[in-house]
Amino acid sequence: MYTVSRLAVVLGLIATPHLAAAQQVELISDDGLLSVEGTLQDFDGKMISVATSYGLIKIPASEVLCKGDCPAGVSLAANDTAWNVSFESARQRILMRTLLSLDFVADNAGVEVEADANGVDIKTAAPASMSTLTYVDQDDDANLRFELGSRAATSFIPGVSLNPADADGRQAFELAIEPFAIVLGDNTGVEALSFENLAEIYSGDYSNWSELGGNDLDIQLYATANAQIQLESLEAGVLRPFDKTASLSILRLANDEKLAQFAAASEGGIGLVSFSAIDPAEATPILNACGGLVRPNAISIANGTYPLTVSSYAVLENSDGVDATTILLDSLSGDAIQNLISASGFASQQITRVPSQIKGARLSKILSTEWPEGLTLAAGGMINDLFAAEQLSIRFDGTPGTDAALARARGDFVRLAEAMERGDFEDHEVIFVGFSNLDGAATALQAADRAAEQMLADFIAFSPAAARTKGTSLRAQGHGSVGVECLASEAGVAESFVEVWVRSTSVTQ
Repeated sequence: MYTVSRLAVVLGLIATPHLAAAQQVELISDDGLLSVEGTLQDFDGKMISVATSYGLIKIPASEVLCKGDCPAGVSLAANDTAWNVSFESARQRILMRTLLSLDFVADNAGVEVEADANGVDIKTAAPASMSTLTYVDQDDDANLRFELGSRAATSFIPGVSLNPADADGRQAFELAIEPFAIVLGDNTGVEALSFENLAEIYSGDYSNWSELGGNDLDIQLYATANAQIQLESLEAGVLRPFDKTASLSILRLANDEKLAQFAAASEGGIGLVSFSAIDPAEATPILNACGGLVRPNAISIANGTYPLTVSSYAVLENSDGVDATTILLDSLSGDAIQNLISASGFASQQITRVPSQIKGARLSKILSTEWPEGLTLAAGGMINDLFAAEQLSIRFDGTPGTDAALARARGDFVRLAEAMERGDFEDHEVIFVGFSNLDGAATALQAADRAAEQMLADFIAFSPAAARTKGTSLRAQGHGSVGVECLASEAGVAESFVEVWVRSTSVTQ
């Protein structure tokens, strides 16, 4: 590690010496490269003061880890930890154990990984820490669990912390998304289904398409002969959010391809298939809560607006500070390793730019709309803000309150921080853009502003280093209900959400 003198010079925080009896501590910068040792003098909730041979140094507590006799509320540097790890599904077990055994993953995570059939050892250099992960059965007690869950607003992970340095909460990571598609017979008389419709159909609540406004035909449910993946998706992503259980009247076919062919040609057939196994044009669109059609594509799957997905979440219990396990799990959310996950049949989570024609259509609609009093200025502000900007495939729930939303946001934070630190947005402004569907112009604007500002603050707390990237600036801006087509998730209508846009600083004046 570097000496205290370099830390002092970099931060410019040396003050007059003030030595007093206090606890011995070591402060480690958030990138692990700088450290300072001394006696703790004061902590006011924001700044931590340490007396050293170089004088009194005051450092923002949010930018360091603390090792030793640290004050309450300051993150502890990780010690060696031992975790029992369980997997909810065989597919998760295969994917994650394969990833953890790859040298490629270790290289990108900046950790050393030693794997065997029973688990893995993970070591980091700065700050030095080690985690031992031992694989156990799903029914055994586990400190780290890989769970399947819907990306809906329904909470299923209690007590998740977005901040990796928060020693009081659990941490959750969305590591892989598996999209599925619905294939309908041509004669059902139904062109689209809501998420709740799917739950009602696959639970057996409906038995005839006429009950859904279609033709008078019995509903035939199909799955593959080896339906484990589909049924896991069905249970976690479709049925569980609506407190439903799967019907026993499901006909099994050999594989996804045969299922799709048979369901499309059958009398009253409906099949749940892996999205990767069909032509995207064959997928039945999903009705969102506003009645709009959402089709599966790279953007809608990545930002969560296409609801028929099931995610693999890693849920880490009782983690104190940023240890080797957290570093590895965050690295699995990064671009390089998401490429490997995508190659395994899951959806890509990379940050991409939304096609310009989508932005153009959206802004044109804003210009052609007669806005109610109070939103005219917001509409003009959005045009000024975003006309020369590009939208990224990131969409946060603006009022999360739900742990699945935080777990998904964490992955997007990881990838956004990576993009900023490698210079993708050099000479650009990154704008956190908030929207709200609350009634009333004033309340919608306030909620949109609050959502954008809070998400930006969460991102800065998550990755202070990215927030300080040279040549990239950050800003939050709310636009009320302007530009909102639908704020729906599969579990209902959200009150607000936050998008991320980027634009060149040469057009920000």
